[in-house]
Amino acid sequence: MENITEIFSSDKNYRLKFYDAIEPKMGMTVSKFSLHNNTLKEKFKFPRMLTSGYKGHSVSWSENSQYCSLSIIIPFNSFVVIDINNRLFSILKFHNVWNLRCKCANDTIEVEFPTNQIPEKKESNNSPTQIFKNKLIFKFPDLKWVELEKRFIFNDLESEYEFLDT
Repeated sequence: MENITEIFSSDKNYRLKFYDAIEPKMGMTVSKFSLHNNTLKEKFKFPRMLTSGYKGHSVSWSENSQYCSLSIIIPFNSFVVIDINNRLFSILKFHNVWNLRCKCANDTIEVEFPTNQIPEKKESNNSPTQIFKNKLIFKFPDLKWVELEKRFIFNDLESEYEFLDT
């Protein structure tokens, strides 16, 4: 029996399904995922991407269920934001998504570095604490969107997005 986790949108019309979790390093878990439209019985696989963390721990749905986000570790560190209604996605590219928290609202997405993640409250090369004194807020219309069908060439899109924490 396959170990599957599903995280539903607020209106229960969509779900993200997480499966095939592996632990390539101690304490580092990644998994595959797919997006399902429960009403139209559509399924969108993301075969070249692996989520960071255990089976969708980083997922955030907007209250109106139009947007969802999740952290991606492979092929590169980022948050993928999906606009369900318009069948688009965007990328918020960071050097290290493991320590960041991302939350979708109905009109914005917020990225923050929780203070409990700052080791001894000192700056470190691996912990971009200075940039995250306040949360970063992005309005959905301001993001650079790509058609959902281009998810298969996700790796090729990396160079089109700048790191947001440099």
